[in-house]
Amino acid sequence: MDVPWSISATSTISITGSAAKDIRALGEIAIHRFNGGDTSLEVMRSLAILMISLLISPRHEIFRPAPRTLQAAQDYCLAHFESKISTEFLAQLVGISESALSRQFVAHTGSPPQRWLRNHRLKLAARLLSTTTLRVGEVARRIGFSDPLHFSRAFSSKYGVCPREYSKSRPPL
Repeated sequence: MDVPWSISATSTISITGSAAKDIRALGEIAIHRFNGGDTSLEVMRSLAILMISLLISPRHEIFRPAPRTLQAAQDYCLAHFESKISTEFLAQLVGISESALSRQFVAHTGSPPQRWLRNHRLKLAARLLSTTTLRVGEVARRIGFSDPLHFSRAFSSKYGVCPREYSKSRPPL
């Protein structure tokens, strides 16, 4: 979203375009909610500068919808998480370069494709370990880890406890 804006020598902010009303309304809601209703000019200016810089910054894409190529790659990963999926394959699948796909993942998820997929698999593993009686090796295989030891190390790194201890710490079904 492009938001035309400028800051004058007197520190006033001028926002034009259709986004101006939405930014002001969002700012007033945020100030009321998080600052006890103090809508002083100084607080409003500070919040407006922060919001506008986030909206126009190419590095912060939190207000922009994810590109269709990223969504397609994520959808494929979620549907085929148990398979071996390379970034090269995903990029070819959605028709962009590996570096472009990696940039999209980092911009919209905070992680490169392989780390995003690994985190998804580990969350699923935690769910399986806490809701089923599957053995650790079977959980590893079902979520796409061919080596149970590698799975155990990855799980321990993320959750701070090995998978076996994690499953034992959950109440029985």
